[in-house]
Amino acid sequence: MLSLENDTDFIYVSGGFLEIQPYHVTILADTAVRGENVDEKAALEAKARAEDVISTARLILDRDRAYIELLKALAQLKALEHSRQK
Repeated sequence: MLSLENDTDFIYVSGGFLEIQPYHVTILADTAVRGENVDEKAALEAKARAEDVISTARLILDRDRAYIELLKALAQLKALEHSRQK
């Protein structure tokens, strides 16, 4: 969430670093997408693929990787949802 003078944006952020100072926050992210710019169709497809792998994978590593992708897709969808509600 980014706030500038009573304006609020929800942003999906993945990877990187966060620094908090008394009067500002710095985010150095591998990925940052404003909630309203999240590709809903792609996020839903990624969610479905991850759920399929989680339920059918034989290797724990495959399930773990799919779980990470599922969490990313859910976070993107949540940012989109919050953006639509504001």
